[in-house]
Amino acid sequence: MHIVEGVRHDLLGDGLLTVNMRIAPAAEIPNDQVVLQRAWSSDPLAYPPGGRKHKIMTEWSRQLLQNGQVYVGEGDVDLAQAFDDHALITSLGLHCVVNVPLLDKNRNCFATFNVLGRRTFWRDDEVLLVRLLATLAAPAIQRAVRHASMAVSATARLSEVHAPTPN
Repeated sequence: MHIVEGVRHDLLGDGLLTVNMRIAPAAEIPNDQVVLQRAWSSDPLAYPPGGRKHKIMTEWSRQLLQNGQVYVGEGDVDLAQAFDDHALITSLGLHCVVNVPLLDKNRNCFATFNVLGRRTFWRDDEVLLVRLLATLAAPAIQRAVRHASMAVSATARLSEVHAPTPN
C-alpha cells in the first residue's frame, strides 16, 4: 500500500488514502447498519488502522456498499452529508473524496478504497486514476481481508472450544 500511496501522492498531491474492510454483520449489529474497519491509512495518527465505523444505511452507504458504485464527494457540504467525522476531515484540509468499492466475484463490497484531497472538486481523469489505483490494489486488499476474516473466525472457534461449561 505504501507504493500505491506514493503514486497517489505523486499524481494527486497532498491528501489521505485509507482502506476500510467491511466487517460481516454480527448478531448484535442491526440490519440497517454496517461496520467498517480501517485496514490501512496514509495518516495513522488521524486515522489509525484498526479503527471502526458503524455506518447506518444512507444514500452514501447504499450507493457504495450495497450497489457497488463509486462515490465522488466534492466540497465540505458533500463531506458533511456523507461522513460523521467531517469536522476531522476538513480540519486536515481535506475537501473532497473518491470512495471506490472493492467487489468480490459476486459483486459484493468487501472493502472500500478511499482517497481524500485538498481540492474542492475532482477532474474526471483524477477520478479515473483513483479507480485505477483501487483496481491495482484490490487483489492484495482482498487477500488481507480474507486473512483477517480467517483469523477472526479462528479466534471465535477457539473461544467456543475453551468456553466454560455450565455445571
